Amino acid sequence: MVEAQKSKPAGGPEVVELLRSQLTFYEKLKELAERQRLLISRGQSEALLEILAERQKLVNGLSDINRHMAGVRRDWDEIKAQMTEPQRSEAESLVTQVGQALQHILASDEADSQTLSNRRDQVGQSLTALRTKGVAATAYGQATGGNRYLDQDG
Repeated sequence: MVEAQKSKPAGGPEVVELLRSQLTFYEKLKELAERQRLLISRGQSEALLEILAERQKLVNGLSDINRHMAGVRRDWDEIKAQMTEPQRSEAESLVTQVGQALQHILASDEADSQTLSNRRDQVGQSLTALRTKGVAATAYGQATGGNRYLDQDG
């Protein structure tokens, strides 16, 4: 019986509801992406980890929705033909909004990734500079034979 339900294409109302759910998840991800950007700019690593955990939960929820949507994508022509005009119009609007939210999230994540990469590079350069100064200071101390201002007697 479950197999028969899985093979039956979803109807217009189910598709619209799936798209609404999908958009809700993407809107929440978008909000978290904005909070993520703020935390990255402030260097708040602990809070950033919490945001990333929240985002992972939402991504897991989206994965469930996407599994349901696979059948919709497969049977889209048949489903679309059975939808009323208002359902088709709402579905198209929701698809557009989902796409825009996804593009916003991807762009935000790319910018955050670049910010973190730049910060990592700056830290690496600082560490290299510190090592170079340490080596130079050690070499200078050895080259001078110690403190030259002390007289031979101590």
